[in-house]
Amino acid sequence: MKNDILQFLKRQRLAISLARSGLTWNNEEIPSLSPLQTIGSRLFFRGRAQSLLERIREFLNRENDEILNIFADEVYGRFCAGGAPLYPAPDSGIPAGPFCLCRALDEKTRNFYEDLSAELPRDLIGWAVYCSRRWNLRRDMRLYAADWQEMFDMLRGSAHACLWEIDWTQTSAGCLWIRLPEAVRIISRLNYEEQKHLAALWGELFFDKACFVASWSGVAVDSSARVIWSDFDALYQAYPELQSFALRWLRGEAEPAQAIEFKLCAALRRLRFFSPDIDLLRLWQNYLPPETKPRPLGAMTEQPSFRQAMRQSGMDFLPREKIESRRPEDVRYLLDSSRHRKDPRFRKSSILYWLPLVIAIYILLKYF
Repeated sequence: MKNDILQFLKRQRLAISLARSGLTWNNEEIPSLSPLQTIGSRLFFRGRAQSLLERIREFLNRENDEILNIFADEVYGRFCAGGAPLYPAPDSGIPAGPFCLCRALDEKTRNFYEDLSAELPRDLIGWAVYCSRRWNLRRDMRLYAADWQEMFDMLRGSAHACLWEIDWTQTSAGCLWIRLPEAVRIISRLNYEEQKHLAALWGELFFDKACFVASWSGVAVDSSARVIWSDFDALYQAYPELQSFALRWLRGEAEPAQAIEFKLCAALRRLRFFSPDIDLLRLWQNYLPPETKPRPLGAMTEQPSFRQAMRQSGMDFLPREKIESRRPEDVRYLLDSSRHRKDPRFRKSSILYWLPLVIAIYILLKYF
């Protein structure tokens, strides 16, 4: 009973906080939040002139909960068409040498948001699974560092990647330590050269290494304009069907239907936000499948190489002579199925032909 009352108060507080920021939850998605959302909307709703992204940022700043930030990032990537990160990384720098990149999450409210996401319809279960995966990675920095290490190993030797090393001696469950060979800048607005490196790096990871990252807030850039994500959600598998879907979606020929496709579309929108001046299809033309158009059979058989190969195998394609018939008698002769019997060369075999053959066969069977 006590737990039910606490859950009721937490959901009521969430509904009121959403209403104050001018946000309303879809009542059909989480039924248990419906009456709370209605009460909060009526009593505490404040109309806002800001955009949806600005209202979400205001709401998250007031709550100041890292678990909620991941929850909101997944919601925004799944249901909204924008590609901008919820929290763009401020322009800053990371010095050379050891540096604590990020710390583990405070999981005080994780159970609350997991229970909330468990009430989602079945078609949104995949979205809740991605939330849970990100929470698990960020609860222990050694798990998060393992994803970083896997990505660095795949991008080793890339001309577009600015790589650093994971300092495993200092990395613990609470903090991820890295070691940089040189100082880098963390930015969210890139010039054309940096945009090109970022788009090429994402394409290399997606098409060559069959992995992709979907959400990040900033990009680290070194002195050679090489880039790497300053943070990312997780590594996701990119099987060939998903790669084909990405190209069709960029051409406007497909729409997402599965959870992983929605995740991929969010990643492509994020990449377009960070690389607005880059034509992704033109940059990734080496990964595009070749256009194969069916050739007519006549055009193929007229090729000299094809005819020569057929002659060597005992077949020859010679132009057939056109039959010209000007007299009705000629047509009647061709249509007569018994005309071969009238041919003087056609004769039935006589007894003088087959009798000696029968005698020879009898002697062979009788005496031998």
